[in-house]
Amino acid sequence: MTQNSRLGLDPLNQSAFGALLGMETDWRGPLVKLLRSDVPINSAVREELAASIEGSNFSGAQLVMKGHEANTRWTASLRDRQEWLAFGHTVAGIVSAAETVEAGLQDAEEKLGKPESYCKKAYYFHRRCIAWKKRARDERGIFAKMSEGELEWLFHYGSVLEKNENPKMLSSGDWERIHLGRLAAIQAETADLDWPKHQIANLQQVLYWLWMAYPPDKD
Repeated sequence: MTQNSRLGLDPLNQSAFGALLGMETDWRGPLVKLLRSDVPINSAVREELAASIEGSNFSGAQLVMKGHEANTRWTASLRDRQEWLAFGHTVAGIVSAAETVEAGLQDAEEKLGKPESYCKKAYYFHRRCIAWKKRARDERGIFAKMSEGELEWLFHYGSVLEKNENPKMLSSGDWERIHLGRLAAIQAETADLDWPKHQIANLQQVLYWLWMAYPPDKD
């Protein structure tokens, strides 16, 4: 009886387990077949997959991600702006209680433990976001249907895309056209996939957010 048999592995899990131990020339194939199947992933395979990702697999095999650097920078830029907005909201509360903006920013530096330059950046980013959200809602259309969080995300998106802390962004009509056009294109590209519905839905979501990293004028 083989080790894999003693673990009670079915053929797909058995091949994937061997691949994670570095015993398969085409190590990707068995893993992809298992992940795209409806077969439950065995706990032993799940553990070896986790160990291979964190670099603790006893066989020495490791899984390494490549080609993600641009997306990492994009995501980091969005998170920076989320932090500016949240911190700017706190700074705004302090500024509103001060006699002048300058005095308020100095108070914020002392109370929040951040340099005045950072307090100022966050404060004005917060104000610009509020002003942009108001203009967006006044346009009605798709913007009027969005939540506060969705509008804030779009403001961050525009800021990263334009490399500008006060982005112009598109009109409601232009944005709706791009949004619906992207959804239609992704649905058309994935229509012929012989995958379970939940996997197709997940892929469509991933493709949409990856597509967001490209300027709308390239659509």
